[in-house]
This record gives sequence, structure tokens and C-alpha cells, in this order.
Amino acid sequence: ICRAPAYCQAVLEAAGCAFNTGVGVWVCDNKDLTGVNLSGCELPGASFVTTNLTNAIFTSVNLTDANFFES
Repeated sequence: ICRAPAYCQAVLEAAGCAFNTGVGVWVCDNKDLTGVNLSGCELPGASFVTTNLTNAIFTSVNLTDANFFES
């Protein structure tokens, strides 16, 4: 599975996530991504701290160095 970057961007922006151009990662902290389908998206370094990911689908997603917990 490989999604077009435009699809992934549209889904994340619709959920209120922001792309941090300074470090090149998506920031989705404190967002509601319930049921979102991010299969095949490239999200290395993304931040999902205190994000609701109930029933979210992450099949074949690049989550290298992604952050799900407060440091």
C-alpha cells in the first residue's frame, strides 16, 4: 500500500494536524483521529501525543521515530 502524499496531507489537515516545516514532520498532538485511515502514508517523526487514535488504521505506515508519548 502506498498512498499519494496529497491524500495523507488532506486527511491530516482535516483532523487539524500541522506540518512542521522546520523539522519536516506532522504534528497531531491533542487531535481526534478516530477511525482515520492513514494506510500507506509516510509519517516518519510524526507526533501523536495525547491523540485519540481509536480505530485508526496504520497499515504499512512509516512511523519511524514517531512520538506517541509525552517525554
